[in-house]
Amino acid sequence: MRKWFLGHFQRLSERKAIATTCIVVFAVTLLLGSPNNAFAECATPPGDVNGDGQTDVVDAQCAIIVILWDLGGATGAPPPCLGPAGDPVVANTNCDAGVNVVDVQLIVLMAFGTTLNIAIDNDSDGCPDACQDGDPPILTIDTPVAFTLFNTMADIDVSGTVQDASAVTVTVNGVVATVTGTSWTATLPAKEGLIAITAVAIDIVGNTSTATVEIRVDTTPPIIVIETPSDGVTLPGVQVDVAGTASDIAPGTTIQADDLTVTVNGVEAMVANAFWVVPDFLLQPGINLLTAIATDAAGNTSEAQISVTVLDKAGQSIVMVSGNAQSAKYGTMVPDPLFVALLDANGDTVENRPIQFTVTRGDGILSAPPINDTTVTVYSDENGLASVLFTLGKKAGAGNHRVTATAEGFVGEVEFCFAALPGPAYEISQEMGSGQLGAVGQRLPMPFVALVTDEGGNCVENAPVTFAVLEGGGLFDGSDSITVNTSSDGQVSAYLTLGPDAGNNNNVVVATFPGMTGAPVTFLASGAVPGLASATTVSGIVLTNQDEPMPGVTAHIEGTNLSAVTDINGVFVIENAPVGTIHLFIEGSTTTLPGTWPHLMYMLTTVAGQDNTVGMPIYLPALDDAGAQVAGGALDVTLNMEGIPGASLTVFANSVTCPDGSPECEIMFTQVNKERVPMPAPMGSVFNVAWTVQPSGTKFSPPARVCLPNIDLAPGAHSEMFSFDHDLETWVSIGPATVSEDGAQICSDPGYGIVKAGWGGAPPPPPPDDCPNGCDDGNECTSDACENGSCKNTPTNENGACGNNDNECGPAKCKGGSCQFDTASAEGKPCDDEKHCTEDDKCQGGSCKGEKVDCTDVGITLQEWDFAKLKEILSTVKDVADVGPCGVDPGVSGNIKIDVERKCCDDNPSELCHEGTKVSGAVSGSLFAYCDALELIPVLGPILSFAEKFGVELSLNIGFEGKLEGKGSGGKDACTQKSETSICIGGGVGFKVELKGVGGDDDWLSASGSGSTFVGVEGCCKNGSDGEWKAAWKPLAVEFKACAVFICKGIDFTFFEDVELGGGTFSCPF
Repeated sequence: MRKWFLGHFQRLSERKAIATTCIVVFAVTLLLGSPNNAFAECATPPGDVNGDGQTDVVDAQCAIIVILWDLGGATGAPPPCLGPAGDPVVANTNCDAGVNVVDVQLIVLMAFGTTLNIAIDNDSDGCPDACQDGDPPILTIDTPVAFTLFNTMADIDVSGTVQDASAVTVTVNGVVATVTGTSWTATLPAKEGLIAITAVAIDIVGNTSTATVEIRVDTTPPIIVIETPSDGVTLPGVQVDVAGTASDIAPGTTIQADDLTVTVNGVEAMVANAFWVVPDFLLQPGINLLTAIATDAAGNTSEAQISVTVLDKAGQSIVMVSGNAQSAKYGTMVPDPLFVALLDANGDTVENRPIQFTVTRGDGILSAPPINDTTVTVYSDENGLASVLFTLGKKAGAGNHRVTATAEGFVGEVEFCFAALPGPAYEISQEMGSGQLGAVGQRLPMPFVALVTDEGGNCVENAPVTFAVLEGGGLFDGSDSITVNTSSDGQVSAYLTLGPDAGNNNNVVVATFPGMTGAPVTFLASGAVPGLASATTVSGIVLTNQDEPMPGVTAHIEGTNLSAVTDINGVFVIENAPVGTIHLFIEGSTTTLPGTWPHLMYMLTTVAGQDNTVGMPIYLPALDDAGAQVAGGALDVTLNMEGIPGASLTVFANSVTCPDGSPECEIMFTQVNKERVPMPAPMGSVFNVAWTVQPSGTKFSPPARVCLPNIDLAPGAHSEMFSFDHDLETWVSIGPATVSEDGAQICSDPGYGIVKAGWGGAPPPPPPDDCPNGCDDGNECTSDACENGSCKNTPTNENGACGNNDNECGPAKCKGGSCQFDTASAEGKPCDDEKHCTEDDKCQGGSCKGEKVDCTDVGITLQEWDFAKLKEILSTVKDVADVGPCGVDPGVSGNIKIDVERKCCDDNPSELCHEGTKVSGAVSGSLFAYCDALELIPVLGPILSFAEKFGVELSLNIGFEGKLEGKGSGGKDACTQKSETSICIGGGVGFKVELKGVGGDDDWLSASGSGSTFVGVEGCCKNGSDGEWKAAWKPLAVEFKACAVFICKGIDFTFFEDVELGGGTFSCPF
């Protein structure tokens, strides 16, 4: 019947039998009944002639009238069914050039719900192909402008434009915007830190587009410290350099003059690399109050004050002559020598007096030939003058390299301050932005950011960096390359608009600068074709720092009720995720693994209809809850990092604000695998030591002091420490850090350190330009490259095959840089791992795993000898041997044990459990023959009498001690059935003095001590081969302890180390 209608309508059309057509269509339409509204792909329902939102009989009737009216030349008033406007809404149902009888035919079919002919609806979605709306809305954000800085927490007004062929809805960070015509507005709440404003426009058929701008809200004041002159110092002259450090929680690698300004009593300071200086500041005689004020880019301020006194008459004094406030490239000698003079009370020069020059800031070197050191002494000449040469250290900055001159007997000190300048651009490294996923043809949500440094690792300003597209067809502002100058902190950024094709890492961009000799920096981005917003997912894999899957971890999206829990492979998938910028929380505390685990937060911008990831596996470290301490009370608390000598965190008294607002809570300071830090480290580096401070959300004021073991930096050298600020979504400097005088540690400077709990570390010195150990991580889901001396392992081969795809436990695909198995159908299925010593093999996480066979439950002990009984017998000997003031003190301890042990051996499958023996044990004995010197030696009698008067029992035993020790191990190995035996016997004789004393009521007073030295010999045999012996004179060891009531003091030391007396070999008797 459908074919008859179509053919009949076609013949009627050809003969222009309009009247008949109208009658037939009208009759058929009445027969077809209810309307059909399922037009998922069309902008508005096709055939909705009168614009009431549905296609039904009324539209068919109206279409007939419209056609007749149109064929009649459209003269006279429009048909009443069209309304006052007179324009059909979708009368042109097949979207060709005009309205005719074919449109009426389609209206009838659509009202009936009939499937359209494939010739006009190839995808069978109920919408003619010519009417498909595949174009996303055109969306802009006009205000606020990108990178705007706010210093209040007032709501933020956002506005922009949107254009589309159909009605559009706009949301901004989840807030529904008001759309008026082609304009839209929304209001967002402010929060401290970086705010990525992402607007998402969705038209009726589900086409989406996004636009993103980043702004920053900063209400936190900067930190400023006056380092010189010292507070309360007395100075002989009216000129002095005022210098110090400054920091602010702001994006970037360091603090420069465009980040904050510093004034001292209104005089502006020079600011560079987190240091500032006002040279030759004028003082007045008497007391001077100096106020340094730091103002950051948002207008927040803080201040520091000191008081100094200038003497009217200083007596003998040391004064500066010349050489101050010089500048030169880091690591080079300043042009002029540093001159000081010694003056007496009359102002006359003083000759031939020692003057000490000392490097008090930085890692520079003084030179007074032939001496080159951080401290040198020079004698004043006949004119009272003394001078040295000075070579700057390796860190660029303003006033960060200082030298102090002093002379004993002369008032005051002279301090020289210098500015170290960076060198030319030497290398470029990747900071952030690589690995993003974006919609094809649209701008990426985040820029590519690179860092340019000199050979010493200092940031280089105004270096021209060119970003060039190598693959993918992307554009920078309409061009395939763009050149941008680096900022004052050496960073440079550019936004890429992706090319037209979808693919994994198919957009490749390199960044270079003129004269570069090293490798360029490569940025990768993946393009995806946006799909239906309802099909958007967010997924990931959560692993421990040891690459073990973490089941039971909760992943949820902030501001929604959307969440998922990781499976046994650590994988999670959140369905129906929002389109746009989201904050993904990873809550480690819900895992089923034992221990205490932190949580993480990631910001990412999702692409509609795609699976979105953070671009890498999510690693969580097990926290050191055993080393946790309660901090924030009236005392300073220091936490040591387990396994890392020299790494510590000092939390100062009354400085803590806990996540719940309380002033005290348990703080944890834990090492993080430096290659498992959640976000790539700044400055293109890998931290020597990385940390996490937990719980998240804890704040410290003043900042907590952090110390790390120093590697390769000179004493006095300074570097930056960094912490990942989740408010800013980036690494920020937490202030300068200085290497200790002994070179063992690098510690955050006073007034600086950890402000917020989270991840952090200190970059190492500039790396070499190669990777001597190679960069292959053995992971086929990453591309491996050496960049600036560090390995970069970038996720690749997304959704490509990996691992053993013949595995009976499921195929594997690369996902986010790791090989993940599709285990939905195979999980728990019996399998064979082809290992002899496992049983109950099952598919687990994409591979076959079994439980290890346990043979230990049949182990028995064949024989055991304990020497406790012998010790009782020797005690009887002691009672008999004690005569008067002399006696013996024997001792023995130890045991020998023979066990039967059973093992399952993969290399010997003849039996399930193989039997062997294990021999272990040790025995030691000693005999101390002595006499009490206090009773035998008359001259010591008064000491004993004096002690007895106070009720103190005192003895001083002097004598000879003999020792005998033996130890053995071995047995027959259960797997190899080979026997091995090792026996060592040793002994010695020596001299020993022993002091004992106890007395007073309730024995409130006691003392004990001993001193001994002896000559010992030890011989060892193994498996019947020639044995080895050695003899040594053991050190004189002294130990003493005295207690009164509850207070005890003691000493414990040795006078010399072992003295080797000889050694050799001998034939073993067994």
